[in-house]
Amino acid sequence: MSNSERFRQLFLGSSIAHGHTTLGPRGRNGKQEAVSRVRKGALDNEMIQSHLDGVSGIGAIPIDVDNLCSFGVIDIDTYPLDLVKLNKKLQQLKMPLTICRSKSGGAHLYVFLNERTEATLVREALEEMASILGHAGAEIFPKQTRIQVDRGETGNFINLPYFNHSETMRYGLDKDGEALTLRDFLDQAESSKVNKHTLMHQDFGVFEDGFSDCPPCMQSLIREGVGEGNRNTFMFNACTQEKKRNPDKWKKEVEKINIQACTPPLSSRELLQLQKQQEKKDYQYQCNQHPLKAFCNREICKKRKHGIDGGPVLTINGLSVLESDPRVWFVSIDGRTVELSTEQLQVPLQFQRACMEQLHFMPPIPKQADWTNALNTLMQTASVIEVSEEDTERGQFKDFVIEYCTGRLTAQDPSEVTIGKAWTDEDQNVIYFKPEGLERFLEQKGFVKYKNKRGILMTRLSELGGEKSARLSWKDTYTGKKMRVRCWKMPMFEEQEVPTEVELPTKEKVTNDDIPF
Repeated sequence: MSNSERFRQLFLGSSIAHGHTTLGPRGRNGKQEAVSRVRKGALDNEMIQSHLDGVSGIGAIPIDVDNLCSFGVIDIDTYPLDLVKLNKKLQQLKMPLTICRSKSGGAHLYVFLNERTEATLVREALEEMASILGHAGAEIFPKQTRIQVDRGETGNFINLPYFNHSETMRYGLDKDGEALTLRDFLDQAESSKVNKHTLMHQDFGVFEDGFSDCPPCMQSLIREGVGEGNRNTFMFNACTQEKKRNPDKWKKEVEKINIQACTPPLSSRELLQLQKQQEKKDYQYQCNQHPLKAFCNREICKKRKHGIDGGPVLTINGLSVLESDPRVWFVSIDGRTVELSTEQLQVPLQFQRACMEQLHFMPPIPKQADWTNALNTLMQTASVIEVSEEDTERGQFKDFVIEYCTGRLTAQDPSEVTIGKAWTDEDQNVIYFKPEGLERFLEQKGFVKYKNKRGILMTRLSELGGEKSARLSWKDTYTGKKMRVRCWKMPMFEEQEVPTEVELPTKEKVTNDDIPF
């Protein structure tokens, strides 16, 4: 099997779409700007080879149409990042993760599976491992546990390693932290595959240390140790923890944790001040403060005896937009997806209502300014899902106009324009029709997006080359009188025989020489 085929099998994901990223300049934080677009179709060997040769970079979507995964990723965007140190930690904790340098100098930690596994389980395992590593909040792929294929959702992609593999900066690391060749990476990744049972039942980083009933962030920090700069926050939360665990002797237990975890320990005076502050009232854990935040795992924490109390928390994992007309937005919230219009995304109250209707979840309503800032951040990395013209509103409209103008029930003589049919003047290569006839046709076809929106209809016709207020003349067969009518004029389309079942009204007698719109 060739390297490109092995590579494709390793990153086997979605069969309906893949990713393509165009790189831009680097920001001050070291992260390289990029424009991400989702394109229809599965990755094939030719695309893979082009990626490995450095011609065109690609990304894979881990979740497939059955909501199963063959791989998953923790995307760590911390700069600067000590990859060698992180690699050693993975080995110490015996996590089944393969580390690769990302394009921006961060890390992609891959788990490869020897059987397709539910996306829910993959996300849960990776979130747990990320929190144990001290990178809680890192992006997890798959970002969704279920994708709405029928709505146009594809899932989010991760940029693949070994772009331009002979000179790549997106390489995997061996156990000593040295860069792996493509072949060696494939060997290591294939040998690291785990099964579903291992993913579900292995307790990554869980130790019998006497703190297994406490928040996982506190357990990890007690084990790893806390240095200057983070000691006060840590010890404040240690007081909160021990008041829950040991209400009768919490001060003595806090003193033990101070000596065990802090380097150097807080002074007696500093510790006494924290204890006096905690005596005044019962505090909650400061989950959003460092260093707790880096090791946070809310789902596990809520299940522990002395963890946090459950409650609605809004955690947005990703944003993608379907390039349709109008735009459709997909927001990933803890692996679940809510579909939104642009207005629903803009307005916090409408966003909350959409979450209630689609997810049966009522998130807190953020302030508009905070919401705007959050959306601007998300939009910087949002995936754009490309659509073909026929999938857009404009494309659908064009198809219906062509069908109306070229179908079997078009006018046989110019007078039939007055009863809603389209007349083709083959001598002039133009088509005449009244907008009322087109509107009835569109409604009968179920296309009602422009109903009672004559201005938009006129704009779309103009975009197709239509001209307003054209005059069509003919001689009436029965009276011999010259008739005229104002209507729209379009350039002829390529003739199509499109069957229709449209029932148009019967012919009415024309009494006016000049019939307005």
